[in-house]
Amino acid sequence: MPLIDKDSVQEHVEQKKQCGAPANSGSRGRWLLKESICVRKDLRAFRREAKIAELIMSSTVYEDLLTKVNRGRQFYDKLESKVKHLLERTHRVCRAEQEERSRIRERLAPKGISKFYLFSLVIQWSR
Repeated sequence: MPLIDKDSVQEHVEQKKQCGAPANSGSRGRWLLKESICVRKDLRAFRREAKIAELIMSSTVYEDLLTKVNRGRQFYDKLESKVKHLLERTHRVCRAEQEERSRIRERLAPKGISKFYLFSLVIQWSR
């Protein structure tokens, strides 16, 4: 039983003819050179297409990143304005309480009472 039968060799020669490859071995070297050039061209085209796809993807990612950065910047701008408003309100409340304490101190402090006694009254009142 032969390892290679005549039909399989004939099929192989027919496939090579369909692909443009020479059937005889004399021009096989030239065919291999042409084939390797075609493979290199295909590889260059594949690499070029892959690079173009990478650049397109990176540009879309960059645009997404810019939109997210702008959203983050807007968020922190709003947060900063809210914190400033809260700080102003806190200062107003503290000033109002301080004025209230000073009015109470003046009202409760008769002329002959010492500062120590007045201080102890303020501390007791604040508790």
